[in-house]
Amino acid sequence: MDVPILSMLILVPLIGTIITLFMGGSKQKYAKAVAMVFSVITVVLSLALLVSEDMGAFSESYEWIKTESVIINFALAVDGLSILMVVLTAILVLLVVIFVSDDHEVEEGRPNYFHSLL
Repeated sequence: MDVPILSMLILVPLIGTIITLFMGGSKQKYAKAVAMVFSVITVVLSLALLVSEDMGAFSESYEWIKTESVIINFALAVDGLSILMVVLTAILVLLVVIFVSDDHEVEEGRPNYFHSLL
């Protein structure tokens, strides 16, 4: 079973961004928890990429648009160094979400901060 980890590494933060984008009103206090959940999922996915047996290189390719004369493919690829950068970035985002101030004066802009961070 091939799990599309690279695609999931893009989609998980995107889904978290969309969810925190629409958190307004009384749901603002949950923006940090939502951002933390999606950040943890991203870290787990990136660590799964790091410890996989195919650490040398990962690639995914999908046929996106196909017409009679044109075929457009969507491809993602990482090598050994890129995998380390992906893991480092995911861990850094998680640490920022964990240690962001819980200052109540900034409460109304909190969802905007988290959707920008993810």
